Amino acid sequence: MPSIHVQSLTPRMRRLVATDRYTRAAVEPLTPDELALLTTAASSDEQRNVPLPPHRALGMLALAARPEVAIPVLDQVARNPAAPRTNRIAALRGLGRIATPEAQALLLAQAGDSDPRVQQAALAALGLFADRQALTALERQVRPQDDAARRQLELTRALIAHRTGLAGPFVDERRPLSREPIAAARMSAVTLTMKTAAETAADLARLTGPTYGIRLAERAYALTCGRADWTIFGNAELGASIGVSPRLFERPWILALAARWQPPGIAAAVQYVVLSRPAGTGVRLDVVRADGEVVYTGTATASGTALSFSVADVERPATAPTTLSGVLDTNSARLDVAIVYERRVGTRRTQTTRA
Repeated sequence: MPSIHVQSLTPRMRRLVATDRYTRAAVEPLTPDELALLTTAASSDEQRNVPLPPHRALGMLALAARPEVAIPVLDQVARNPAAPRTNRIAALRGLGRIATPEAQALLLAQAGDSDPRVQQAALAALGLFADRQALTALERQVRPQDDAARRQLELTRALIAHRTGLAGPFVDERRPLSREPIAAARMSAVTLTMKTAAETAADLARLTGPTYGIRLAERAYALTCGRADWTIFGNAELGASIGVSPRLFERPWILALAARWQPPGIAAAVQYVVLSRPAGTGVRLDVVRADGEVVYTGTATASGTALSFSVADVERPATAPTTLSGVLDTNSARLDVAIVYERRVGTRRTQTTRA
């Protein structure tokens, strides 16, 4: 396999594979030479001073090549047990980005892989877009012995159920912990405000990470907690902003995505998905990491034309004790209770961090 030197890359290719992970270059159709270069790099099992490692070439193929061109290369790498794990995972993530029925079938074929990390990557990719047919197949799958793969399988099943409005399966129910106010000096300052449509559009242009198969609403929310800045994007199927919609109480939803700004003002990376499902006279809320770990849980109810919510952290290692409650309506947001400890607690080594 010939080496691919930096001089082989066109200026546009250099931008597309920029080492700056916050760069979001516009993707245009690949030329035949660029496509050949990416395919060669993606299929290589050696790097040999190549400025375009296989895992990055695989990601670029998924992003810029036509599915009928990219899928065979991605599949070949994903199902090759002799390929480096990093490359196999990149190929599976690429199939998740392509998100076609063919990609779904190939990911399902790898969802029982003997390598737990490869299995986890296949399941995570399915969680981004898979349909009811995939859920049927996943429900027949043997429960993984690996804890991380098992959590990922449970999350993927739940994401499909929430995306398509099924009555389960859901993530495991966790109990919210009750937190008492402490001295202000030991708490992180928290604010919640609604963004304008223009501000939301600007944030969307800098959003990285998956959208889990949902369209994002026109109005988002700015959440600050200590030194951390977040944008909370709602599901457009429930309206222009998160609020009281009769549909919210009718079925499970992927309600929102929480994206953290790292670095501030440059790129917002999706870190949490907010799941809702009917419960009593309101809805249950679960805030879940991409790896399937539930970090916060709570409820929301209708309050006139507004939505009242309350969420708190769950028992887990190194949690930042948190209780938030407030109100969201069509054009505003309000926090009534904001208890967020500055110092994490739990069974891991305690660290002084900002939530």
